[in-house]
Amino acid sequence: MKQLRLLLLNVLLGTTLVACNGGVDRANTNVNTYGHLIKTSDPLNSGYSLAFLQGGVQPLGVCFSITNENGSPPSPLNNALCGLNNQYIQSAGASQLFNMNSSNHDLSNFITNNSAGVTTVTPYQLIYNTPGQPYLFAGGSPSNEQVSGLILVPNNGATIKGIVLYYHGTVLDKTGVPSTKDDPEGLRTAYILAAVYASQGYIVVAPDYVGQGEDAQVMHPYAVYPQVNALSGIFMLNAAQKFLTQNYPAMVPPQDQPLSLYITSYSEGGAYALWASRFLQNDYAAILTNNNLELKRTVGISGSYNLSGVQLPFVYQNSNNYKPAANPRENRVNYNVSPGMTTAPLSGALCIGDEFCSSQVGAANFNMAVSKANLASYAFTSFINYHYNSAAFDVFFKSNTDFLSMNTCLNFVTYLSNGPINIINCPYNGMQLQQLFTNTNLQLPDKGDYRTVSEAIGTQIFSSAMGSAGDNGLSTYSFFTGGEKFSSVIKSILTGAELYNSVGMFVNPVSSDIKPVIAKADTWQFTTNKPISLVYMKYDSVVTNVNSEYACNMSGQSGITPQSLVNCNLVVDNTNLYSQFSKDVPLPLFLEHGDAEFTLNLVALAQIQQN
Repeated sequence: MKQLRLLLLNVLLGTTLVACNGGVDRANTNVNTYGHLIKTSDPLNSGYSLAFLQGGVQPLGVCFSITNENGSPPSPLNNALCGLNNQYIQSAGASQLFNMNSSNHDLSNFITNNSAGVTTVTPYQLIYNTPGQPYLFAGGSPSNEQVSGLILVPNNGATIKGIVLYYHGTVLDKTGVPSTKDDPEGLRTAYILAAVYASQGYIVVAPDYVGQGEDAQVMHPYAVYPQVNALSGIFMLNAAQKFLTQNYPAMVPPQDQPLSLYITSYSEGGAYALWASRFLQNDYAAILTNNNLELKRTVGISGSYNLSGVQLPFVYQNSNNYKPAANPRENRVNYNVSPGMTTAPLSGALCIGDEFCSSQVGAANFNMAVSKANLASYAFTSFINYHYNSAAFDVFFKSNTDFLSMNTCLNFVTYLSNGPINIINCPYNGMQLQQLFTNTNLQLPDKGDYRTVSEAIGTQIFSSAMGSAGDNGLSTYSFFTGGEKFSSVIKSILTGAELYNSVGMFVNPVSSDIKPVIAKADTWQFTTNKPISLVYMKYDSVVTNVNSEYACNMSGQSGITPQSLVNCNLVVDNTNLYSQFSKDVPLPLFLEHGDAEFTLNLVALAQIQQN
């Protein structure tokens, strides 16, 4: 049990989980009103060389969370897991997904061995305007927001193959976005985009979104407002065209030769990518015409496409980790969350029953619980901010003011060291829940082993949820449950005997206030006239892949049509891909949502390259 406690402590202090949408009144969103280029930064650095980007494939890509980040040599286990990831990606069985099974095109040289003539990739930050999310309780008109985004330009004789519009995944803070110069979370996304797309001859356009980056003064309209975030990318195409005309005129093709446009995404951005494709095929087609672009393909990666029918029920339901186990208290759905490990990757032994593999099950269970607390809090806080009324506030938050005030956090250090359960100051002590998502100047706390501000925010939300849910007596903390002792619930989570990970304890069930908004956010069902590819993993504990199954017409529903234009055969078997439980504990797990961005974008690249 002590080993399990130490593992739990490490995931609390050292693991970030990433994830996942209705929107702007389109009648007030004229295509000529937004997307004006306001400012262009100097190059954010001297440019990424291909050798630098190739060197990042291991620590930032297929071996993220496996290789050591402090410069020390990786352990034998780390090297073995990296080798297994490389081996699978380049295997014949994965060739259709990754297109990297030839000796001349593999992970060790796919960046440097390109046919586009790219030698460097130069990053810039663009400042432009886009519509903000209306405050629906105050008139419902979109504001004019000044936002930022990243543009990556492949140069030195590069043959431009097209523009990739990229919608990034969830970050919990204001600055971990693609165009930020120094934030480690934003830089990682920029490196991935430069390595996967720009190095292969594509100009990359990546919006930071409303409420993040340059627009940090407002609340990011997260999760239940996808349209406004999709539009921030669509209007960035206007700004990008102006930037290229002014600075790289040779990359602007003649009017009779439109430049190919590809839309791709990750996690939160998945829903935005599908909304952008939907908009550009209908109401916003003029954006393509005005910028001499032709939409070729949209690639959604692990997105929350069915927010009302899949993702929200997933958040509110206790999900068994590796089978749809019957429970007399619930009507369970198999949400295909990670089992942690079903075989030991280096020996082939089954991982069910022994202590080592029980630790992996517990770690996977805990990862899922943490992600639900973080992402649900973000979504509901955003909804209250833009759709506030007293009834909605009471439904979501009034019943648990301890959680809102964030003054009640558990001291996991003492508990995990076989000590008592004590209340401590939260990482951002005295800062309420909403302030975590609106504060523009958050720094890393003085205490705590946090790599990013997002990690510290996530720890605060989860530890406060644990500390404030249920009975507040020191002996009866409850974790998303109805009153069990904290120690009993933790044991259940870590052993996999019963999994408690519903947000229903600290956030009341949704009411009629939010249901119509969520219904407008869904985009799993529409008719496309352009190719769409949906990439997802066999197991995903953050954005359940049942979202993609609905969009792919795998659940008896009519998904994105016509089916001939939708490629759904892009399921990455992450039982062949591995990440590490935390940066300090050499415990292998199946690759999970928070670590999979680089790997799944390789699949998106293979889809884009076929057009």
